Amino acid sequence: MAVLSDVLRDKIRQALEDGWSSKWESVVSGRQAIREAVNAMDDYMNNNAAAINNSLPADAKANLTTSQKALLLTYVVAERYKVEV
Repeated sequence: MAVLSDVLRDKIRQALEDGWSSKWESVVSGRQAIREAVNAMDDYMNNNAAAINNSLPADAKANLTTSQKALLLTYVVAERYKVEV
């Protein structure tokens, strides 16, 4: 899977900014720094997708769809870092 488009990356940055400001969370980084962090995370996911998939048990790897695997990862990361999804 290719990295996200600039439009989608900027949409994520905006959603993060909106979410943080609606919860009155202070973020020291500016808009550009947040965008660079989005880019880095997207690049990381692109570069490590095979490793993430290979970490799954054979049954899950063979039978879960890509979307189901993404949701699984989302929930594990959210629980690990106590983030509401």
